[in-house]
Amino acid sequence: MTKEHKKLYKKGKLWLTATILALAWGIAAGGGTAAADTNNNQPAVTATVNQPAAGAASNLSTPANNQTAPTPSTNYDHQDQGNYASLDSVKLNNLGEVEVSGWHATNASVDRPNHWLIAYDQTTHTELNRVQVKTPDDRPDVTKVHNVYNADQSGFHGQIELGADPIARGDTISIISRYSRDAAGNQDYVDYWFSPFALDHRNVAWLDRVALADGQLTLAGWHASNQAANKPTHYIIILDSSDHNREIKRVQVDPCKRPDLARVYPGIMKAG
Repeated sequence: MTKEHKKLYKKGKLWLTATILALAWGIAAGGGTAAADTNNNQPAVTATVNQPAAGAASNLSTPANNQTAPTPSTNYDHQDQGNYASLDSVKLNNLGEVEVSGWHATNASVDRPNHWLIAYDQTTHTELNRVQVKTPDDRPDVTKVHNVYNADQSGFHGQIELGADPIARGDTISIISRYSRDAAGNQDYVDYWFSPFALDHRNVAWLDRVALADGQLTLAGWHASNQAANKPTHYIIILDSSDHNREIKRVQVDPCKRPDLARVYPGIMKAG
């Protein structure tokens, strides 16, 4: 919905009417006032991703000879060849990092002490970033279901920076949990690939208030979109729709805090 305002001005002996149109980049702004939390559509990135009990097959390379394997506990099923994992939560935070938590348990981690979380861009087929799990989370619940090596210490949580461009494009991302003998996680590893998720690519906005007095137009509202992740400069542009959308004026916007939007759009970077 577009909000129009009529303004009278004099040209010679005639009084003419100009229609003023308020636009923000790429949106149709709504007139009147609407609370942000009336929108019930949630971004896909905030959804919990559950994996089946039997995970993806292990991806093993040639063992490294210069690594010392830890002494494994004997209190687990050595014959279990499964590769088990689950993502409890995944979401994009205000800094452009994907926050992930979950667990990964497998006997293949016995002599692979280095645990990495990797963000892989399925759209461009490139690795975006990785972080090492240095402090595993206690997961006694996993041990009750999967009697494999170190299952009680199989939990993880981390923040992986994605970069502005993949967020702006709305790329599809996969999280990989990797156990490796290599300290950098680049060889002799076993992976679990979690189901991919798409970053929120909506472009949403609203005009809360429009007032025209003494030739001054006052606007208040909001505009949130991951498409702006790599576009740091924000402008409001006023167009005259009765004159082929001729630009009348533009002003640069100083951002205001909107915690209500952060609650409604948790998958949009800097929505708050």
